Amino acid sequence: MIQSAFKILMLLQVLFPTTSFAETITQIDAEGDVQLNLPEVCQTLPADIVSTSLRREASDYVVDMEMSQIVDPNAGYKEYYFWLDLNHDRTRGYQPYLSNSVTWPDLFANYKIFYSVNAGVVPPFTLPKERIRLQNCHDTNCAFDSDLHSSEEISVSIFANVVSFRWRAGLLPELEKTKNIRVGYSSYYELLECNGEDNSPEWGEPALQIKKPKSAPSAF
Repeated sequence: MIQSAFKILMLLQVLFPTTSFAETITQIDAEGDVQLNLPEVCQTLPADIVSTSLRREASDYVVDMEMSQIVDPNAGYKEYYFWLDLNHDRTRGYQPYLSNSVTWPDLFANYKIFYSVNAGVVPPFTLPKERIRLQNCHDTNCAFDSDLHSSEEISVSIFANVVSFRWRAGLLPELEKTKNIRVGYSSYYELLECNGEDNSPEWGEPALQIKKPKSAPSAF
């Protein structure tokens, strides 16, 4: 009986991974799982997510997306973004992307936080243009990017192969109240004739879950 219970517990941890919101625990994503438009030609994988993390640092929230390659902002078009499900409201939350092809079946997003950098997809490349956007999926239709609004309250930095997002507490009010965050990450690139996309977790898998500890530290 003890062995059976242990096996069930281990299975639940695999199916529904959780982390403590107060500490940095890296969620690993499979390497080499980018969906490429021309897999026989496009061998580089600048959109390949290999790990992610969401944590609280004093009065800031930080999201890190680690890629398999160094992120070069000076070549091509790239997107890095994620969806936050903070209150699991099925009546108002948005499910990426289509009802018959849902990315994460248990995620009903409140917010989309989006970053892109564009230096052009063909040489000669131009000075890269960055966009940082925020969308409230309860107030707008997150099926359309037209309601992504510029946000100076979110900063994005690139450190070699890590894209790091940071924003002050209070920007997303539901984030202060929730005890269980669901999050899904996506990336996209386009260069010459090649484009590719990666999702973490993969399509059809449960979203990543991050739970606040029962006794929250003073930082919260």
